[in-house]
Amino acid sequence: MSLSSPKLLNTERAKNEDGFAAVATDRMHCYLSGGYNFELSNSIDLLPSVMVRYVNGAPFSTDFTATTIINDVFNLGATYRTDSTIAGMATFELNQHLIFGFTYEVSSKKELASARNTNELLLKYKF
Repeated sequence: MSLSSPKLLNTERAKNEDGFAAVATDRMHCYLSGGYNFELSNSIDLLPSVMVRYVNGAPFSTDFTATTIINDVFNLGATYRTDSTIAGMATFELNQHLIFGFTYEVSSKKELASARNTNELLLKYKF
């Protein structure tokens, strides 16, 4: 379980937009998440999780994710976000410190689909 708020306070800041001063407001963000690791066999685990996201002035968004973990080395998963977005992801542990991953996200929501699909590469170092 996790509860976090990286932008707890609403803050205003000025920024330069084409030579004009503009004011932007950082809104409060809140995240609530949880998941559980089910051991299906000696080599396969299933990790379902959910994350609820709230930004002041915007609608709630919820992510439902399921990841299969194979031999603690290869992860394969999928996410459904309630704003009509789906994603597939995979990670591979190259050694005990280095993990490589890829995520592909697609939105079927008309307003978000114009931003096209997204690709994300991950390179993670564990200390």
